[in-house]
Amino acid sequence: MKISFTKKEIINIIVSALVLGFVFGFDDGHEFFDLQVWFSNYMLMVALSLISLIVMILGHKWAAGRYNIQTEYNLWGISRFGFKDYQYVHPNKVMNRFPLGIILPIFIAVFSEGQIWLASVAMVLTSVNMAHRIGKKWVHDTDYEEARIMFAGVMATTLAIILLGFAFEQTGAELWKQLIFINVALLLSHMLPFPQLAGGRMLFTSMYLFVFALVITAVTSFLVLLIPAVSTLMIALILAIVAVIAVYFKREVPQ
Repeated sequence: MKISFTKKEIINIIVSALVLGFVFGFDDGHEFFDLQVWFSNYMLMVALSLISLIVMILGHKWAAGRYNIQTEYNLWGISRFGFKDYQYVHPNKVMNRFPLGIILPIFIAVFSEGQIWLASVAMVLTSVNMAHRIGKKWVHDTDYEEARIMFAGVMATTLAIILLGFAFEQTGAELWKQLIFINVALLLSHMLPFPQLAGGRMLFTSMYLFVFALVITAVTSFLVLLIPAVSTLMIALILAIVAVIAVYFKREVPQ
């Protein structure tokens, strides 16, 4: 399936980058506030956030194409605040959501004076064209297929962090380090087990997929600037496999 973006997706990606630019650039590292310096740093953070977002989104779309599933990049939001019929944000239950992915990251950035980064600004919605699913066992997309689509985006960002770590080793350029921090924040924020985020959708569908993704992302994020990138990848993979095996024996093997 050809990877493409709708006009709505492009707008959502730009809005997400603007929000993340504020989150990452709120504290520009200077002792005294200078609007020109702050804005210049903000625009750099927007550009770096945009690059990082696109990498994760392309991972989602690539995996979705393998299952003949369409994805739509949307701002993370909640449509209800309870389980009763009247506890919806808006009478139109499907189309209207409270923009949690915009408000929460900005609030936390301001409240923490830029010291805490929450980068879970968006979610990926899926849909299918039944004509494209002819020959498959299930006409509609399954929860496990959706979990794999989420997993692919997470792994795309993880691989990007490894490559950025290697680039930083070779050059020592501060730009690579900034990109690593941004991608790590983006990765860990989307692994939170909240509804509609990648972590939540994997956790409630496949415990093994979630554990593998959680361990490999956490280890990569922690080690990438401490040891060589290749070693980071190998250790992360080994620990992720060990964690999955441990969970399997704990859940599946009779005591």
